[in-house]
Amino acid sequence: MYAIEQNGRDLRIVLAGSMPLEELGRWRADLARTLARSGGPFGLLVDMRDLSPPRAEAAALLSNGRAAARAVGMSRSAVIVSASHFATELRLQATRSGADAYERTIDASSTDDWEGEAWAWVREGKEPTWRDTP
Repeated sequence: MYAIEQNGRDLRIVLAGSMPLEELGRWRADLARTLARSGGPFGLLVDMRDLSPPRAEAAALLSNGRAAARAVGMSRSAVIVSASHFATELRLQATRSGADAYERTIDASSTDDWEGEAWAWVREGKEPTWRDTP
């Protein structure tokens, strides 16, 4: 399951469930259409709390989506997960790719206000209170 929502000038993406590759492909196509209409700098919140950890092929599509958003003006992004081991894995990937300059991963199980912290990072550049350093 996925949803792409406009939130002012920012975007909120929800990814949940097992998301087979076909559904990830539909999400990627819908994201491309949404990004084409974005028109300027925007922030991105990606809620993956209920997403089963993606396989390698799926992870590549997710990474491709991040790169596409960055190419059309995404200034900062926050990725929300529900497990510390998944958060650590995503942070390592962001560090390796250089995305850690503009992306923060927040473990929702470690803070009561994960959404407020995510939007504060996306909109104001305020660091989340919980941030594991890889």
